[in-house]
Amino acid sequence: MAQAQVAAARTIIAILYIGMMAISIPFNFLFIATVMMKKSYRTSMNILVGNLALAGLIIATFLMPFKIYELFNPTADFPFPHSIDMCRLRSIIPVACIFCIALTLMTICIDRCIGIVYPMKPYLKMTNKKAYLFIPFSWLLSFAIYSQYASISILYNTGNNIRCLPFYPENNATDIIVRNATGYPIRLIELSRITFWVMHISISFILPTILLVTLYSIVIYRLWICPNNTCIPASSHMTDNAKHRLIRKRRVIKILILCCLVFLINNIPYFVVFFIIEFDLLKIPHVSLAIKIVTVIYTSAITYNPILYGYCHIRSRKVLSVSCCCVHTA
Repeated sequence: MAQAQVAAARTIIAILYIGMMAISIPFNFLFIATVMMKKSYRTSMNILVGNLALAGLIIATFLMPFKIYELFNPTADFPFPHSIDMCRLRSIIPVACIFCIALTLMTICIDRCIGIVYPMKPYLKMTNKKAYLFIPFSWLLSFAIYSQYASISILYNTGNNIRCLPFYPENNATDIIVRNATGYPIRLIELSRITFWVMHISISFILPTILLVTLYSIVIYRLWICPNNTCIPASSHMTDNAKHRLIRKRRVIKILILCCLVFLINNIPYFVVFFIIEFDLLKIPHVSLAIKIVTVIYTSAITYNPILYGYCHIRSRKVLSVSCCCVHTA
């Protein structure tokens, strides 16, 4: 690929980031402000979705400017070349936010599944108080888990510029040495690198995927195949009120399932490509560009969460429209 094409690809990715910021910042802020100001809209579900919006807002306001700067200035130093703290903050923000998003999606999924499978056990359901407690817990857990990753991030002088990169500690007793056919060592794989990526992929992708697919499969079975725990078509024995409630439940679950499907689609290329690059499993041309492409897909979660839930959910759309009108009038 010619340098001109690489430069054009960088510009396109930077424009995508700018578009994501333009969508994410106002929509996520509006959703959070609406949940905070309107008591009638302050349900446990909306509080949890507000946590998704908060994670998106943090990524858009803190991480995106770094990405755009790096894309327009590929040979420039790290924007804070003398601040190791900014380097570590830059490293922990994206992984902690994405894990917090995954944790929140799992919590929403568990709550919806409990509400549908065990409707007569209200003590198991998420309440506003539980949701408020969950938000600081989710952030503390996210930053605690990835604090070790942040601690190994360093300002590395490549000779031409200064980069903020993770430096995985080496240990001759535990690290894996990869050798060629003649027995000559060609690569060292640090145990710390393996430990981080196994942990990161497991808690941010594999476990959420298993939980979301399993529980939403149960929910689909209960709402579409055997509503009311019977496999008789719902229209044949339900009252009009029960039918209306079932339709509303199905509408909300469709939106949540769509959010989860997009979450899975976005995460698959990121984890596959990064795993290949980190452990040098295949030779990928223009590695830096490949990383930037999968990263923009990975972080696009900050835009689809407010759009899918805020626009597709009828009540949310009405409330947010009124809020927009109020802001415009003011």
